[in-house]
Amino acid sequence: MQIRKYGYLSWFRHGPNESVPLCILSVYTAEGSEASYHNGFRHERVKVNRTDGAIEIINVHLSDSGLYFCGAMPDNHVIFGTATFIQVGDNATPAADISPKVSEEGDCNGTGFSSSLLLALGGVITTQLIVILILLYRAAHTSGKKLNSGKTSQKHSEDKQNEDPDMLNYAALNFTQNKRKPQRQQDLDTHVVYAATR
Repeated sequence: MQIRKYGYLSWFRHGPNESVPLCILSVYTAEGSEASYHNGFRHERVKVNRTDGAIEIINVHLSDSGLYFCGAMPDNHVIFGTATFIQVGDNATPAADISPKVSEEGDCNGTGFSSSLLLALGGVITTQLIVILILLYRAAHTSGKKLNSGKTSQKHSEDKQNEDPDMLNYAALNFTQNKRKPQRQQDLDTHVVYAATR
């Protein structure tokens, strides 16, 4: 791989106990630019080849196990290379060479990921539009029934009023009896006086 055609190159490692990949180093591919090391990696342990972009890990440890992959940025998008898995055992080798395999075609050039993402988002948006249209149709359909039934009952009552002015309208009434409060007993006078006048 000619790294000079890429403007920027980064190497990442996704270890077995890590939730996200860690950036190991990043470098501009222009002449004379120095590599920047990240997340505790140092130039004494990790070296990058300026010609082909390969990295070399010196004095490999058990903690160096993981998935290694590079990302290049030729224009305004990132191209990820093929990942290499390294499993370090008890018989660790003194150095490990990892070469980037970046392809210009397929999923690594950003089009595969973005087209599948666009298809997924398009499907979600289409589904939401269909659901919204169904809900609007149902709301209009049910409110149309209510409006029509109100208009017919109003028209029906107007027709009945115009039929005969002497016609009596009957309505059902419902009366409830109020509970009567007990009246106070009045003291009756036991002495009665009769009087007569002429």
